[in-house]
Amino acid sequence: MSKPRFVPSKVGFDRVRKLPATQAELLRLGGELAAEAGPGFEVVPGSPHANMARAFVQPEDGNSAARARNARDLILLRVLGSRGG
Repeated sequence: MSKPRFVPSKVGFDRVRKLPATQAELLRLGGELAAEAGPGFEVVPGSPHANMARAFVQPEDGNSAARARNARDLILLRVLGSRGG
C-alpha cells in the first residue's frame, strides 16, 4: 500500500495567509502573549500587507517602564521561549 502524499499548493497557502480569519488568529495569539508578558504590553495589527496577515506584540506607546523592563529582562523573548516558539 502506498503512503498518502501531501502536496502543498502555493496558491492555497497564499490564500490562507491573507484570510481575515488568519489575521484574527494572529491578534488572538498576540493578545495571549501580551497578557503573559505582563502590564504595559499590547498587540497591534501590522499595517495592511499584500502577501500576509501580521500582528506585533510590543510595549505600549509611552510606557517607558515596560520598554525598559523588556530591554533589561528580555520579557518578550522569554514569553516566546516558554511556549516553545
